[in-house]
Amino acid sequence: MFVNVLLIAVVLAAGLYGYYLVSRLDNWAAGEKEQNLKEEEAQSGEACAILFGSGRQIRQLEGWVENYGLVPIVIDEVSLQREWTNIRLVIAASPSDEDNLSICHLIQKMYHTKQAYGICNDQINYIMYKRFHIHVLDEKTAITQQLELLLQRIEAGIV
Repeated sequence: MFVNVLLIAVVLAAGLYGYYLVSRLDNWAAGEKEQNLKEEEAQSGEACAILFGSGRQIRQLEGWVENYGLVPIVIDEVSLQREWTNIRLVIAASPSDEDNLSICHLIQKMYHTKQAYGICNDQINYIMYKRFHIHVLDEKTAITQQLELLLQRIEAGIV
């Protein structure tokens, strides 16, 4: 009797774990499909913004970019596509200054983007951000507010 109960518990646990794995796989596939649709929109010529990083900040920035009238393309690793057109701005918000500098500089060179923004995590790298004409964002202040102010200055021709 005890063996049968134990066997049923093992089979039930395996079934639940399998269900969990399949649901995670479905969520991942849906996310990939959404990302591919956004990349296709980027190839169609609509104004786009590249967002580099992951986490809560990127989700906030994604909403802000959509409200600003741009198609957000979120990447979490340095991966670029030649088919992307009309990239208006890039925002790098990863914890690594090297990655932020690399992605901003690459997108500036490949897509001729004038507006590049990055979080400077270490003040030693601040000079490099300025050398590559990347606007520095302060992680301690709300990033969307900083972007609003910077974009207003650019539109007014103050910067």
